Amino acid sequence: MVSISVVVPVYYGEIYIPDMIHQIEKCREYLQDEDYIEVIFVNDAPDAPLFCNWKSESVHINIINTDKNVGIHGARVKGLK
Repeated sequence: MVSISVVVPVYYGEIYIPDMIHQIEKCREYLQDEDYIEVIFVNDAPDAPLFCNWKSESVHINIINTDKNVGIHGARVKGLK
């Protein structure tokens, strides 16, 4: 079984998320049924929280909102934790 986690820092880029999920779903077609893919969106714009409006049957989606703007590196580290 393969486990893949994709950490995506987001800063006012909510409009790009549906296309990103679609592209990751396309990659899922090359994996086996028991393989697991998750996408962790780390919202680095605390005044614009992300809400889980996106659904996927083949990719698990998690959203983390930061308390303050920590920059791209800080958002990646928070997503890895």
